Amino acid sequence: MQSYFRFAASAALLVACACGGSNSQAERCAAAAPEATAGPAQSAGKRATVNLRGTAAKTTGDIAYAWRLDPPPGSKAALSSSSAAAPSFTTDVSGAYVATLFVRDACATSVPSTTVVTVVNHAPVASAGPDRQAMPGDTVTLDGSGSADLDQDTLQYHWTLVSRPVGSAATLSSATVRSPTFTPDLYGTYAAILVVSDGDETSDPADVIVQAGVTGPNGTCPPAPAPVASAGPDQNIGPFTSPQLDGTASANGRPGALAFNWSLASAPAGSRASMDQPHAARSFLSSVDKPGTYVVSLVVNDGCVDSTAATVRITRPNSVPSVFIPAPFQPVPLLVPFNLQGIAFDFDNEPLTYQWEVVSRPQGSAAAIADPKLPSTTFAPDLEGTYVFSLVVSDAVSSSSPAQVTFTVVNQPPVARVGADQAVGIGATVTLDGSSSSDPSLRTLAFAWTLQPAAGSTATLSNPSAAKTTFTADVPGIYRAQLTVTAGGLSSQANATVGVWPAVARLSHRVIDAAYSAALDRVIIVAADPSALYLFDAHGTPEATVALSFVPASVAVEPDGLFAAVGHANGISYVDLQTKTVVRVLTVQGDVGAVRRRW
Repeated sequence: MQSYFRFAASAALLVACACGGSNSQAERCAAAAPEATAGPAQSAGKRATVNLRGTAAKTTGDIAYAWRLDPPPGSKAALSSSSAAAPSFTTDVSGAYVATLFVRDACATSVPSTTVVTVVNHAPVASAGPDRQAMPGDTVTLDGSGSADLDQDTLQYHWTLVSRPVGSAATLSSATVRSPTFTPDLYGTYAAILVVSDGDETSDPADVIVQAGVTGPNGTCPPAPAPVASAGPDQNIGPFTSPQLDGTASANGRPGALAFNWSLASAPAGSRASMDQPHAARSFLSSVDKPGTYVVSLVVNDGCVDSTAATVRITRPNSVPSVFIPAPFQPVPLLVPFNLQGIAFDFDNEPLTYQWEVVSRPQGSAAAIADPKLPSTTFAPDLEGTYVFSLVVSDAVSSSSPAQVTFTVVNQPPVARVGADQAVGIGATVTLDGSSSSDPSLRTLAFAWTLQPAAGSTATLSNPSAAKTTFTADVPGIYRAQLTVTAGGLSSQANATVGVWPAVARLSHRVIDAAYSAALDRVIIVAADPSALYLFDAHGTPEATVALSFVPASVAVEPDGLFAAVGHANGISYVDLQTKTVVRVLTVQGDVGAVRRRW
């Protein structure tokens, strides 16, 4: 039989350790930096409230938001909050508003994310009023009040009297007011043009024609019946309706067309209703935004005289508000307040009042709604069972149908938590911590610890009824602890395992080389202080020593783990590891690492 040894040239490193615990802060922070999203680009008008909505992803721990707003030149816009997730601001000039968002978590700050809100100015529209008749010497008032700007900018007016009869010296009282006047001094046609500006853009020109004393053959209006205005029948409408007004039934006592002038005589308080196309035969009443009665007046002119005003009544009935209660998460724990939230809507945008009620509850319950008149309130259930709530919303005229929601309340058991398993050395004081245990109903917890120590241990718990307790690890082995937490008559358990390791022996030699014997579970070491082979037990058993005649250079262990070969400068010593004796010494020439032994 032949056996071969190969001498190792590198030393073996032996480590005995005990590990445990969770990821460190550095490990958590090794992930990617947080990502900020400032939201999509938006378009808005002037004086509009713009709501930003930032979000964060890939975050670690708590997060903080930081916004910056770069408005266009001349703007005084500012964010409602620079640290909220969803701030807002109000536009005031046209241009691009650039909002930049940074997100900071427990580890890092994100790269910036931007969004752009574009405000486009709308050119104003000029209205110079209806054409009209006058007599020389009359004071004629031009009317630019029908001019409008979609952005509701303040308008600047510029009137020009562009045409007048030859020889006329008529002039406008002012070119920059909304309603200037002039006095025709000759028979003939006078034409004026109005241009309005909102400070950014200028409207297309609008013109108005004034005929001075030219309707009759002699320059005066011939006798005729006055025109008669007809504004059409009264109407009843619903929300979001712009009723059409029809004046085509108006009568004219003279040949020729009538001029129409619609106006809103009265409207409910707070309404922003207005006339659309007030000088057309068919007009519209827009922005009918409040319930109640709107009175519209129509006056027609035949070129000489106005008619008596005709009126039409537009009635919008009050809209009954509605209410909805979102479905809750079920079940809910006993004694913990939960939210009652109602979502109400009223077509009329009127102020609403709220009234919550407990429709049914478990017998004996005395819990009350925190504030039954708020749209969002709370309720702390005092008994297990089913609770039914109703909510009614009301405006100044009517009330909604009641909306209901049902909550199921259960007495949920507490949750026992003991933390991670532990590994310690013998003699250590071990702390068992159940302080992170909790009760869904926030009741006081009762703690009960038990300990199953390792074989041969006399360890006991310092305080088995405390949230934290300790014991001393007196022998190596596995210790098993169980925590029972109790609240409201219900309990839960959690287990913890503690591994206790014996003391680790320390090397006392200057090691030259080492190998491992699996059969003996020993580390085979050769050292020169003095020259010897050692059978080392890392678990603390005293080491065995085999004296060597020569200074060792290397060591190798047979595959069976029972024999070792020690290399010297010019020889090999063979050691029986079981009897701990040198059984043979060979003198060789050359590299001992290539020597083969024979038995």
